[in-house]
Amino acid sequence: MATDNSHDQMRRQDTLNALGEFLFGFAAILILSAEFLFLNMLDDLVFHSSAPFTPGWLVWILLILVVTVLVCRFIWIFRHGGDALSHLRDAASRKRAKRDRILFILCLSIVLIATHGVRYANRSASMQSDQEKAQETIGIISDAFEQSGFYVIGADAADVHDAKGYTVYCRLHTDDWDNNSEVCLSVDNEGVVFEVDYHLDIQRDLTLEENLEQAQNDLDRMHDVVQSLDIPFEVPGFASYAEIPAPLRQAFLSGSMYEEIIMNPDELGSSDGAYISGAFLTSDEENWSDATGAYLSVGLMNDW
Repeated sequence: MATDNSHDQMRRQDTLNALGEFLFGFAAILILSAEFLFLNMLDDLVFHSSAPFTPGWLVWILLILVVTVLVCRFIWIFRHGGDALSHLRDAASRKRAKRDRILFILCLSIVLIATHGVRYANRSASMQSDQEKAQETIGIISDAFEQSGFYVIGADAADVHDAKGYTVYCRLHTDDWDNNSEVCLSVDNEGVVFEVDYHLDIQRDLTLEENLEQAQNDLDRMHDVVQSLDIPFEVPGFASYAEIPAPLRQAFLSGSMYEEIIMNPDELGSSDGAYISGAFLTSDEENWSDATGAYLSVGLMNDW
């Protein structure tokens, strides 16, 4: 009878140990998955990686399989009458097993972190190289427009890496600041201009015809500098195109100072690979503000 009770007690202990092995495996999978998720978020938010890190995915899957196989092996042996968990029947052994489990999870975590660490080191070097390329182009743009009398505001690629690129704003600078026309050049991390936008100031005290003439003059002045830039443009049209599209002209002259116009490349077409968009952005007469004013927009982009 005592033998039967002892056997039942050991059996219950083995059952609890088997359950512990299962819970350990489940916890290990949760910990590795949470760590993997965090490392990928870090890769995306800090290192601006655009593509999934395939080696990281493979290592994570492999580690999950290792944990799953080990746990399933213990449970299978136990369910089929094996004695795989007999070493956990005394308190000292269970304490050592707990320590070993923690070390096991730490080792798996270190493997996963080390894999992503290599990725981060490579991305950091790549980001630095990207920033240098972008900053060189931004510097050329800024110098050229400042020397031509423009007021230039631009992001500093040397300080912060921006995966979406950087925009340089070059505004016509007059003594009384009564002209808000500007050209905006967007530069990617290869130092290539991938978008150009002209914002042409419209003044309420001029007629539509006078405003249109002034807008084209402003566009010509800004384009003179753009086409002189010795920098890479994603498509030739970014540097060559220099006019207010005819459909936008006609719509502007047929409207009023307080009616907005929006036109996309389906209506305005393209030029030397650059898709053209156009707009007249304004406010109604009651909400007009000289601070915000109104402007004609001519945008050049590489995709539509």
